[in-house]
Formats: sequence, C-alpha cells, structure tokens
Amino acid sequence: MNNLIVLIMTFKLNKEIISSRYLPKVCHRIGDKTMIEIAIENALKLNPKMIILYVSKNNIVCLNKLLKHTNYSKMISFCILDNEKNGPQRLSLACKCYKDKNVLIMPGNAPLLSWKTLYRIVSNNVDIKILDNLFYLKKENLNIIDIMPNLPNVNFNIPEKELMLVETRAELEEAEKLFEK
Repeated sequence: MNNLIVLIMTFKLNKEIISSRYLPKVCHRIGDKTMIEIAIENALKLNPKMIILYVSKNNIVCLNKLLKHTNYSKMISFCILDNEKNGPQRLSLACKCYKDKNVLIMPGNAPLLSWKTLYRIVSNNVDIKILDNLFYLKKENLNIIDIMPNLPNVNFNIPEKELMLVETRAELEEAEKLFEK
C-alpha cells in the first residue's frame, strides 16, 4: 500500500499510568514489547509509504531512545508537535505535506488493535472514523481532516477488546492479561 501514510499518535502524558521515570504511556510494556512497538509493527504489516509518530516535545527523547535500536528505526519519522495546539490543528499541519497519499490515523496506546483490523480499515478504501483517534481518509478528502473528530463514529464491526485504549494503570493490567491470550 505505497499510497498510504500511517500517523501514530503518541503525545500526551497520563499522570495515572506514569512511573517514577515519567514514561509516556505508549512506552509501557504489554508482554515483552512496548505499546508503541506493537503499534509500529502492526502498521508496518500494511506496507505503508511512511510511518510518522506524532510526538510532543515532552516525550521525544524517551521515544527516540526506545526506538533507535529497533530494526525498523530507519522506517519511521517523528513529527514533534507543540503541546498547546489541539488535535485537529496538529493533523491538518501534517496532512498538508501528504496530500497525495491516503492517511490512516491510529492511537499508539491501543496495543490490542491488530494489523488485520488495520488492513480491513484501509483496504475498504472508504473514508471511515471509528474513534476520534482512529480513522482513515482517502487523499481526495484530506481537506476534512479538521472536522473528523466531530463526525459520528461508524460501527465497523471491530471487537471491543481491540479498541481498548490504555489510559490508566488498571487498563494496562487488563491489556496485559488480554494480550497474553
């Protein structure tokens, strides 16, 4: 899918899940990998033209240190965003650069979201919003990216467990149990 760009949202620190070292939540482990490693590996199975991690100024150092020794470190790019800008503004800034590609936006803290589900989303080749931070836009419609969070979610028949976003320590423990199954 060389006409696909995958944007993985990694920004936002969550005080409830943070360890004493102030890890971004996407750097917490589920099994033997971090949530962001799982998200990147699933996105790579779609064979995208590019994977871009949206990172805040607060977590770029941690993510870079974590990922620089991985096999896929050369296949990803970072987009450092100002923490003061809201989500839609962040997206529209990046999409101006990729207007000739289809875009999949996905959360970095959804470790149970499988690559098969991601493949179903993009292979449909239809604009679709499943969550505020999980949607697919064809290149012809990138101009509506700013209003995507305001559009209604579509029921895409994805198992509820896959859509689980890990925001708290309890959710992290639950995801670990589900991931092992």
